[in-house]
Amino acid sequence: MTRVCVEQIVKRFGDTLAIDGVSLDVRPGELFTLVGPSGCGKTTLLRIIQGEASVSLGVPPFRTFLKVTIPLMFPAILSGAALAWMTTIGELSSSILLYSGPWATMSVAIFTEVFSSHFGSASALASILIVAAFVPLFLPDRVLGERAALGM
Repeated sequence: MTRVCVEQIVKRFGDTLAIDGVSLDVRPGELFTLVGPSGCGKTTLLRIIQGEASVSLGVPPFRTFLKVTIPLMFPAILSGAALAWMTTIGELSSSILLYSGPWATMSVAIFTEVFSSHFGSASALASILIVAAFVPLFLPDRVLGERAALGM
């Protein structure tokens, strides 16, 4: 990770002073949070830091997006994908309503087995469903290792 150090940042939008003399120093491995009311300049400050750093180093904006913005967003993207996956794979109510034809989703098959008092096969199917739900959640951690933990 890289150290971020800025001093006396000032930003104006026309006659409106958005940021007035903000300084900060964030060392590698440090957690940093900007807290403030809506419209106080938090996002503007972060955009200035990101944009100014890349421009001063001669990096094109799209490359900054690929190398800085996407890695910062990656944990949130993974979390959203995990939430969508867990919701989709475990959705029983819509599966029962939409179920038709010779094929059944795993949750419908489990429901059918429990309703028919076949608890052994229902347990086996539930175990498969749990594995199918959690393996994709832990696979990125194993593949990406420490990079996933750091959000890189």
